[in-house]
Amino acid sequence: MTMTEQSINRSVKKIGADPINRLVFKEKGKSEVYLVGGYVRDILIKRTGPDRDYVVKHGMDSFMKRIALRIGGRIIRIGSYGLRRIILRDGRSLDFSPLSGSIEEDVSARDFTINALAWSPETGLLDPEGGLQDMAAGLIRAVKTDNIARDPVRILRAYRLACELDFRIERETARALRRFGVLIRDAKSERITLEIFRIMNAANSSKTLAMMVRNDILGRIIYRANSMLSRNIKALSMFQRLLDVLPEKHNFRLGETFSHNLSRLGLLRLEHLLAGDVDHGLALSSRIRDRIRKIDRGLSIHSAKGRVSRGKLFELFEGIGDGAEDFLLIRRLTEYLPEYRRYLKVIRKPNMPAEEIVRLTGPIPGPDLGRLIRALRRGQFLDEKWTKADSRRMLHKLKYI
Repeated sequence: MTMTEQSINRSVKKIGADPINRLVFKEKGKSEVYLVGGYVRDILIKRTGPDRDYVVKHGMDSFMKRIALRIGGRIIRIGSYGLRRIILRDGRSLDFSPLSGSIEEDVSARDFTINALAWSPETGLLDPEGGLQDMAAGLIRAVKTDNIARDPVRILRAYRLACELDFRIERETARALRRFGVLIRDAKSERITLEIFRIMNAANSSKTLAMMVRNDILGRIIYRANSMLSRNIKALSMFQRLLDVLPEKHNFRLGETFSHNLSRLGLLRLEHLLAGDVDHGLALSSRIRDRIRKIDRGLSIHSAKGRVSRGKLFELFEGIGDGAEDFLLIRRLTEYLPEYRRYLKVIRKPNMPAEEIVRLTGPIPGPDLGRLIRALRRGQFLDEKWTKADSRRMLHKLKYI
């Protein structure tokens, strides 16, 4: 990555010209304030992140109240280490943490050199750990390897940053990640899951996941053998190639958020990774957990190769509901996507709705009505020429009219 002095100066000017940063530093009063970490890094490498982190020495609470009042945000407490967050009306957030020593001591305790950056209008850009040099070389390097052991989630963050930025992990840092890998189980599952989701959302996820398997990291998070993880990641790579040539991929809303910042594409990748076993160490939302279970149920309904009959497709679609599209994609059964869309039309617009069935049959128990609706739905799905008269004939055959 080319980083000239001129490009760095332009980026630094952009930091200072940002309206939120200008407001924050205008309101600091007697506080010592620095903008630190990932936001500074991303500006320097021409990326944009929605959130930013500040460290504050002296009077942080009163300082934050002034900011929240001016900017129209809400202050919340995060964890037990003094971290505070201002939630803005547009969903962005500003994080503030107390600065107990010097700014140089603060950045020396951070994870990686590319995050050990700080800026203020008074000091300009501070880079005491050589982050700019590593950024230019595309390297993820630990500030100190012991810093990784202090917070094991930093192990995952190294892989996630390498994935998102398309950087390499420096050799000594990679050794430290493997050495401290056993500590990852001590971290909170919610933080682990957040890092995994960000890897799933990134373009180079298959490559990064494979590296995590080779370094004996992924199996400590997702409780299954490396051989199974490797097979699933290989299937994930094949799936990515399928997506690249699928002419209608834009119809699958791959960039949309599904749940908890996991994109639709990230969800498909996660479904690949967890395929065949719902037992894992991730903290998933109920919506994501439900979708993973549906994919697993789909595998139990259909795992054979070869042509799939319409009857088997109906059983599959009924069995896994809104997970069917994902199942067809990850099992590379995309030729049946038109059938699934036709199934959805049958569901949404049956030629004989439930109200009409009850008018013809009279009151019937709920379970019986459900089975009857499913039978009519199946007939309409199997026979494209199925009419309302066919539905009436089925009701008569089943002795409901």
